[in-house]
Amino acid sequence: SRLKSTTRFLILVGVLAGIVIGYGAAVYSTRSVPGVDTTPGADADTPSPGPLADPLNERATPEEYQERLMALGYSSGTEQAPEVSGVTINVPEKTYGTYTLYASAHAPTAHLIKMDGEIVHKWAYSFHMLWPDVDPGDQNVYYWRRAHLFENGDILAILEPHGIFKLDKDSKLLWENRCGAHHDLYVADNGHIFVLTRQKVMVDLGSGDRPVLEDLVTELDADGREIRSVSIMKALQNTAYASLLKDAPDHWDIFHTNSLKLIQPGVDSRIPAFKAGRVLLSIRELGTVAVLDLDSERIVWATKGQWFQQHEATLLDTGRLMLFDNKGNRGRSKVIEFDPATQEIAWSYGMKESEPLYSEFCGIAHRLPNGNTLINEAMPGRVIEVTPDSEIVWEFINPNRLESNPDVIATMMDVRRLPQSFTPQWLSDR
Repeated sequence: SRLKSTTRFLILVGVLAGIVIGYGAAVYSTRSVPGVDTTPGADADTPSPGPLADPLNERATPEEYQERLMALGYSSGTEQAPEVSGVTINVPEKTYGTYTLYASAHAPTAHLIKMDGEIVHKWAYSFHMLWPDVDPGDQNVYYWRRAHLFENGDILAILEPHGIFKLDKDSKLLWENRCGAHHDLYVADNGHIFVLTRQKVMVDLGSGDRPVLEDLVTELDADGREIRSVSIMKALQNTAYASLLKDAPDHWDIFHTNSLKLIQPGVDSRIPAFKAGRVLLSIRELGTVAVLDLDSERIVWATKGQWFQQHEATLLDTGRLMLFDNKGNRGRSKVIEFDPATQEIAWSYGMKESEPLYSEFCGIAHRLPNGNTLINEAMPGRVIEVTPDSEIVWEFINPNRLESNPDVIATMMDVRRLPQSFTPQWLSDR
């Protein structure tokens, strides 16, 4: 009888396991592209090599392959929603108190909030409003990936991986450019807009031609017209940093460049390559932070280091670099500020057990004018402001949930703390 009981127990366990696996596969299939093998639990933005990883595969022609290359985006949400939301910590005497702009993956919108979490303004514009005649297919175009707010209430936003657009304070469309924009943008003092773009190309990286996504830095004028585009791949080739390409992954997304920042005058740095007007890049799939000279179209400096699949590389006024390290911290995330010459860490958050921090994908770290750091723990939908001694003086939990599953918190795609000089007089015109 004991044998029969054991047998029945094992059968029950097997049935339950099958149900769980089947349910997981069904849920995950909503984030997958037909014909692309993905690993359950992995973000759809990073597919594992599958039938489409081989351009000679009989199941996918090169044309079909290229049509699907850009079909994967970040998930709208994966984490269980906590019971609390909104501002849960606020120490006014220690914060950099002003407005905060955020874009959440629950909808194609951006919100402007006060330090207590009160929403004072909202912008909204969808993919189908921008490009009604374009079929996005399986592409995840249901939220804004990045946003930039102007003093007069105009806002720039990226709908990844299709393009960039500008709205006025009343969410009326000013212009759009379907240029393949993704991940990040930067507005220069002269009004020019620098944005990451991508295109589908065939390239030989040593084992024959295969289709890949080629990342570019594109400069637009203030009205969204293209001035120039510089290929990051070509900027690496025929330079001393061409060897970085040997680390390109086997799948199509060989760079996954996820941030760009225009280097500003006055940076106190020992690195000669850190000249004003050049572009600092975070290239996730190569594990690299690099500097691109747009005029010579060459990578003039690059480094790899104590991080894995990093985001948001930023050059501070001190000449140090800061970035959000997603997976290089023993199963956790961390934010590090380090000397680019020696990689000596000057400041960090998340390296201690008392500083829980983990976002498998996405993530932001911004140094604020008062010396605090604003950190976006993106996938759990949590934003914190921490002091130099790592005290949390402001915490905001995304109040938005997925429409398809109210138990899942929406990923926090972008968060920006605005300057204290920001005075939105147009708010009174509503």
